[in-house]
Amino acid sequence: IISNKIPNKLKVNDILILTEKIGSGIIFSGINNDVIDSYYQIEVLNQMCQGNINFSSISKKLKTLSMTDITGFGLVNHLLNLIKRDSGKTGLTIYPDKIPLFNGVKEALSKKVRSSLFDNNFNTAQKNLIYNRETKLIDEILYDPQTVGGLAFIISKEEKVKKFKILKENKINFTEIGFVNNLDNKIRIV
Repeated sequence: IISNKIPNKLKVNDILILTEKIGSGIIFSGINNDVIDSYYQIEVLNQMCQGNINFSSISKKLKTLSMTDITGFGLVNHLLNLIKRDSGKTGLTIYPDKIPLFNGVKEALSKKVRSSLFDNNFNTAQKNLIYNRETKLIDEILYDPQTVGGLAFIISKEEKVKKFKILKENKINFTEIGFVNNLDNKIRIV
């Protein structure tokens, strides 16, 4: 669901939203390598089966400023593509600690589990990231490839209350994970 329309110009402090949870690559890699229990796949498979169908019924009402799905390139690379479409050369600030994760992801990360695409996703993103702190283990979730991942989109800060109400009324799982800044197509990790 990568939007092909020319996005509206993003403004500093507009809000970055992520629907659903991420970590499917880590979960499946952990299960395949007998590092975590296969029980953890149930939550992932349920989300994969449902997909983004509920969101599609309200996407026109939301009038997002820019949107992308999260798949094999990992969250951070999809976010980089999202901001590179903006003619205003904006960037993003994101909070990895706020990103919703599948059960079992933290356990798998603590046991050094990485998916097969981790290194490629990591290397692709590095030149466009700014860390305002020491890196943490949770940051690895940024590079995890997703299968039927959620959606990341930006809404106007002025319409936050209205848009959050629409999302809640339609039972969309969503989390505010960051905001637009003026970092010229870079992402700041805080």
